[in-house]
Amino acid sequence: TGFPPFPDSLKLSAAQKTAIEALHTGFRTAHQGQLDALRAIFERARTARQGGATREAVRAILAEGRPIAAALRTAVEGLHQSVLAVLTDAQRAWLAAHRPPAPPGV
Repeated sequence: TGFPPFPDSLKLSAAQKTAIEALHTGFRTAHQGQLDALRAIFERARTARQGGATREAVRAILAEGRPIAAALRTAVEGLHQSVLAVLTDAQRAWLAAHRPPAPPGV
């Protein structure tokens, strides 16, 4: 699910697992072209770096993905909110209390 594991007392129910998987599947289906394009860009960047490309060249390849990622941002946030809606109040509270710190500068 992308969440830290819940303690046993708050584990996801079978129905919650099914609902979350359906949300993820629907997201992947709706955005498969964009996800594939990003994956291809990341693979090109990895291959370039392994082939000795400069950091600038790798950054230029990765920059091609920025518009795609920006276009997906709203959909990803919607998916996140939809998954949170499947959780109980107690599960959401636990997640909020165990949220990892944001990286510096974010």
